[in-house]
Amino acid sequence: MNRPLAGAAISLALAAGLPAVDVPRPPDKPNVVIIVTDDFGYADMGFTGLKEVATPHLDALATNGVRFSQGYASSGICSPARAGLITGRYQQRWGHDDNACADLALTESTIGDRMKKLGYVTGMIGKWHLGDTPELLPNRRGFDEVFHPAGNAVYFGAKILDSLKGPTVQPSVDKRAYTTEMNSARAADFITRHKGQPFSLYLAFNNVHGPLEVPQSYIDRVTTPVSNPKRKTMLGMILAQDDAVGVVMKTLRETGLESNTLVVLINDNGSYGYLVKEGICDQTPFKGGKSSLWDGGIRVAFVMQWTARWPKAVVYDQPVIGLDVVPTVIAAAGGAIDPAWKLDGVNLLPYVDGTATGAPHEALFWRMTERKQAVRMGDWKMMISDGRHALYNVTKDPGEMTDLARQEPARLADMRARYDRWAADLPPARTEETVKAPTTSPRNEE
Repeated sequence: MNRPLAGAAISLALAAGLPAVDVPRPPDKPNVVIIVTDDFGYADMGFTGLKEVATPHLDALATNGVRFSQGYASSGICSPARAGLITGRYQQRWGHDDNACADLALTESTIGDRMKKLGYVTGMIGKWHLGDTPELLPNRRGFDEVFHPAGNAVYFGAKILDSLKGPTVQPSVDKRAYTTEMNSARAADFITRHKGQPFSLYLAFNNVHGPLEVPQSYIDRVTTPVSNPKRKTMLGMILAQDDAVGVVMKTLRETGLESNTLVVLINDNGSYGYLVKEGICDQTPFKGGKSSLWDGGIRVAFVMQWTARWPKAVVYDQPVIGLDVVPTVIAAAGGAIDPAWKLDGVNLLPYVDGTATGAPHEALFWRMTERKQAVRMGDWKMMISDGRHALYNVTKDPGEMTDLARQEPARLADMRARYDRWAADLPPARTEETVKAPTTSPRNEE
């Protein structure tokens, strides 16, 4: 049976209220599950340094897959980082520099749009934060099925956009339901119902974004003595996130899909610096936090697992970025990257396989309005803050403590010139005043 007929059979069964049709699927196309966590301190997962509690399910992804030790987000703050992740393009190309512009421009195609064209059923579960007017919501941005607890980070009593129940946001039926658990349960349901056809799921959790809220049962599992009660709550939120990942991975195993599923785990950006100062989050060994371009704001946990193709416990040490997820997933699905899309991310498959050598990127760039910019090239990182330049060797100095701008003027000048060339064609950062209505221009490849 070909894929379109299989998909139609499943859709008809669902529409009729019948169990999903168990259709044999060809083994070639992998499923895709992209898991996004929110505001984790870099050292707050077991495989990045957490000691107070165990995170076996998060750690298993690193143990069974590829850990990118120099993984970056494309922004130090939530909405822009997600915009870059979901499109594979620097979000500054449409002025999406910070949360003042939290709308994903309609000029842009999402991972949902692209995977649908490759014959995948597409799902979006969890946090969106890329626009809340009807035309910007995920059910209009390339996702066949959407389960979206509305809001930036609502843990209890969330209003839900559930595409299986209708096109509008509805009040939560159970005010005590924890959205983290709701998201993982819906992800398990999505995987089970669509196991007979290739699927692509974008699964974005709230944890551990504030407010610090988690059912008491998770806090009670923190048995290591913790003097700071807020840190203990944070650890409970981390345990809830680990359990949620465990639900998803258990479902993939039980449906026989784990080995041929490309699972991506990436954090959106670092934790707020004040939470680090208060001992609530751990950014070790990095400086700064969310909203900054220090590595504490943009260096993130980043893992990919695909056991049918990749060896286990690989550590890849070259700098990569969240923009790389889209082209990597498209290539894994057998798609071709059209130059007209103007993707900024790189297909990481040949680098992980070892068929490509060298660094995937000659340079990585950041702009968070005209106040903050950065460039990463090799071991070096240039920072610009309100026009002041600084230069760090982040391999030798991961905490960015020693400014070498005066000792390396030629290197600094070269990196500044490269930034200027990259930024030359960028529009100004959009602000609350300029974001009156979303653009309706054609998408970038059309």
